Amino acid sequence: MKTFKISSFVLLIAVASMFVSCKHNDEKVVLSDQRDSISWAIGENTAIGMQNIGYDFNTEMVLRAIEHTLNGKKQPISEEEYSRLLSNITLIMQKNMKAEQEKTIAAVEKEEAELFEALMQSDPEVKKSPDGFYYKVLKQGKGPNVKIGEVAVFDYKGYQVKDNKFIDQTYDVRPPIETLVGGSMFKGLQLGMSMMNAGSIYRLYFPSKLAFGAMGTDAIPPYTAIYYDVELHSFHP
Repeated sequence: MKTFKISSFVLLIAVASMFVSCKHNDEKVVLSDQRDSISWAIGENTAIGMQNIGYDFNTEMVLRAIEHTLNGKKQPISEEEYSRLLSNITLIMQKNMKAEQEKTIAAVEKEEAELFEALMQSDPEVKKSPDGFYYKVLKQGKGPNVKIGEVAVFDYKGYQVKDNKFIDQTYDVRPPIETLVGGSMFKGLQLGMSMMNAGSIYRLYFPSKLAFGAMGTDAIPPYTAIYYDVELHSFHP
């Protein structure tokens, strides 16, 4: 016996809703009670999700399957085939999501490359590191560079590269940060600080992939290039 799966039920309802809306897209919808409202909310939410699947469904066949099932008729596919086909839909969704993500990343990397190229042209003191971030020496310190695995004491101010929008700072807000270089630091900051010695101040520019990437933070949108003015006071094992 085929078990009820909310994902498959929602999938069918979503397609049916999309199919029906083509015929009634000018008709005013009247929601008479909570049952109607809940039903509409489910249909709207799942229809939006369906648009992201990217599969050319036969909507007529979907509607026939709904009618067939609700009337308790014998199904033309076996339980094994039923499960396999639903799994295929999941794979299609995953494939399309990956392709869309790759497309987004490619567009972001292209835009950021142009942004940093323009930055270096406007300010020759901005250099590109072998690790893919950019930097400008505002003040050079003395002695050896801090190493990943050592504890650094530093202040910083952070901004978005594209519009210089302020993000955060330690100056006049809280004591200097004292933390392990590595640890919970984002990748770009780890790499940037390893170029610095005590007493130095660097402006470190990070493409989003070396900062907070697709996730972003509460203060930083996804896929955002940022820069930090970092003042390294000292470091120790």
